[in-house]
Amino acid sequence: MKKRGFSHPVIALLAAVLLMFGVRSAPAEEKALSVLVLNSYHQGFAWTDGILEGIREAFGKKGMAADLSVEFMDTKRTFSVRTLSAFFDHFREKYFQKTFDVIICSDDDATAFLMRRGRELFPGVPVVFCGVNNPGLMNFDGAPPFAGVLEQVDIPGTGELIIRHFPNTKNLALVSDLSPSGMSVISQARMDLIPYLDRIAVTDLFGLSGADLQDEVSKLPPVTAILLLVYFQDARGEFYAPERTARLIKKACPFPVFGLWSMMIEGGCLGGSVLIPREHGARAGGLAVRILEGELPGDMPPETDRHPIPLFNYDEMKRFGLGRFTIPGGAKIVGEPETFFYRHRPFILINGLLGSAVLIYLASLLINERLARSAEKELRLRVVQWEGLFQNAPEAYALYNHSNEIITVNRGFTELFGYPHEEVAGKELDSVVADYPGINAEAKEISAKRFSGETIFAEGLRVRKDGSLFYAEIQGSAYPALDDHV
Repeated sequence: MKKRGFSHPVIALLAAVLLMFGVRSAPAEEKALSVLVLNSYHQGFAWTDGILEGIREAFGKKGMAADLSVEFMDTKRTFSVRTLSAFFDHFREKYFQKTFDVIICSDDDATAFLMRRGRELFPGVPVVFCGVNNPGLMNFDGAPPFAGVLEQVDIPGTGELIIRHFPNTKNLALVSDLSPSGMSVISQARMDLIPYLDRIAVTDLFGLSGADLQDEVSKLPPVTAILLLVYFQDARGEFYAPERTARLIKKACPFPVFGLWSMMIEGGCLGGSVLIPREHGARAGGLAVRILEGELPGDMPPETDRHPIPLFNYDEMKRFGLGRFTIPGGAKIVGEPETFFYRHRPFILINGLLGSAVLIYLASLLINERLARSAEKELRLRVVQWEGLFQNAPEAYALYNHSNEIITVNRGFTELFGYPHEEVAGKELDSVVADYPGINAEAKEISAKRFSGETIFAEGLRVRKDGSLFYAEIQGSAYPALDDHV
């Protein structure tokens, strides 16, 4: 049998239309943005890890899908002209056919590398830098389009913390290596410490090996504080992590050690007014997001991160007798042990709120009970007063309900009509006091007026229990009372 195709032109046209719409309706996958992150230092270095965390946080906050290629130059541990040349060759080979939407670089070495070789490796790709201490790096001719965040450590703020907590300090020892970053911070320290030179002597401990640094620190005079500027490489090029440097210094002397980066406080220094790497990285990530959204780097002048916070190390605070209430307000503490309250604070807070609500409820019940007792006492007093007035009045009074049935009568009523309370209670009023031909109808008219809301003033005949008639002055009014009585 011969196979047949679309023999009918209408069917063929319909199939073509459906195919066309089917292709158009297929959602296009969102292309992830390609981002290179070049770090001066190595993975595991606290400052670098914090910056990476902040960059990822900035992209996540904007909901941007970013494919991050992360590279580490490792210049704290290995740095030379030869390694830079090898790194350039490595990049040229690895990313020969790779196109990036933006490049983010952290710290001076990576920034200097891209300012000099960025156009050659990644022509036309904008660069966002962060963690840069030396603004002069941006003056290189032929640099790619860039924006970024300068890093400015808070030496004056840290100096104020030293004076505040150790007011008798007479000597300040500055510790630094002679790396490009170290030289930049030393230059800043020279300027920032000028206001303190009239009361504090400054000792420079620069470019020493670990052993020599420990020896020099042990010779420092009494009443000294130590400010750790930058010490990640000793004179022999050996890498020193912040915790290793802090441990080395503290082992050689009893003096408080202050730092300028959060990783130094986390590593064992007492405190300092420090930059937080995660927040610094988030600022750089935010600039990269703005570029990816269409903003030009040339319209974004470099900004300086001036957001340090006072940070203290819990163990060092204990060593020097500092408490939570002696450090500045807003300061943070690292290494503080997790207390029972902190560990269970959601449960404690919820139960505290519930307990407070129960106490408020119980207090309101007690208050309402007291108010009710007071109101009840006042009501009893008024009832007694009313009953006294009612019973002792010389006139005849009868209290009746909305059906005109007698509820009670006073002694004046008993004396005038001859009926005691027990005999007339529950009886219809007019059948008791107006049970006489020609009188009852007139009495019922008066009662009807009373129940309509009128106040009655009248005169008429009424009849006693013994059948005798007498003229009476009649007054009556309706008012609400308990149990529907009127």
